[in-house]
Amino acid sequence: MSKQPAFQDTSFELKANKGNYICAGSSQTMIAKSVCFVWLLIISGLAPVPAQDRVSLLDRIERSVQQKRPDWKFVSRRVSKNRKYGAYRWESGKSFVNVLVFVRDTPEQASKTYHNFDLEAFGLKRKALEGTKLDLGDENYTWEDSNDRRTTGIDFRKGKVFLHITAPTIEAAKQFAFLIAEDLPAT
Repeated sequence: MSKQPAFQDTSFELKANKGNYICAGSSQTMIAKSVCFVWLLIISGLAPVPAQDRVSLLDRIERSVQQKRPDWKFVSRRVSKNRKYGAYRWESGKSFVNVLVFVRDTPEQASKTYHNFDLEAFGLKRKALEGTKLDLGDENYTWEDSNDRRTTGIDFRKGKVFLHITAPTIEAAKQFAFLIAEDLPAT
């Protein structure tokens, strides 16, 4: 029997507090923070997206990375039951790449997610890196965590898809961003 990949050290819980949800976890890792944020998005009622589009796109992203970067070990996948998002992790040696994928109904909805995406409440304080605009998708920026400069990444939107990529180096984040962008539809 094969072992199902899983996130490492990601125990957390959502607590209701006067209609608001609070994420409390035993881990302060970026993975736990990302997973917790995604669950908050699920319960916040994002607009529905046709399931077949989401499934095929999320599957296509996963397969593409596995085929084009076999040197990176696929470690985990979390896809919401309603197929509104996917969270993935790959590792190579001591390095890692986490990818959050949000598939929206329209490019406008994806752009809104891109502009409003914020993980500061979960400990990630992104600071845009100056002079690093990439030829990637419709909108993008590279960033580093002001609280922990060992965490960097790229957020970008292409068509109706928004991606948040986290890695210890901007080069690793770029490799995955460009690789994934190749397989995304323009709209």
